[in-house]
Amino acid sequence: MLAFTILGWVIFRARSIHQITYLLGHVGVSPDAVGWRLAYQWAFFTLPLVLLDSHALIRHDLLAVTKLGVPLRSSIYGLMLLWILIFSVRDRVEFIYFQF
Repeated sequence: MLAFTILGWVIFRARSIHQITYLLGHVGVSPDAVGWRLAYQWAFFTLPLVLLDSHALIRHDLLAVTKLGVPLRSSIYGLMLLWILIFSVRDRVEFIYFQF
């Protein structure tokens, strides 16, 4: 389903057939400095979520984080709040559907 959604967004946002073929032909990460930086950023932002979800999966409990000890749970919640404050969008961004 994700692939069809991405394909739909490419068709929706492209201005011409040439741009559609160009965008679909350049999907993926290239092994250059920019590609490695993008891979690092992807891992940096997804690894905490993967760790929390893995912990919940191993425990067979979706609320496993809430049952941790107070110091560890407070640290996790504090880091999540800090993450949101540091990496949040601070500029006004127009919603995509209002651009038409």
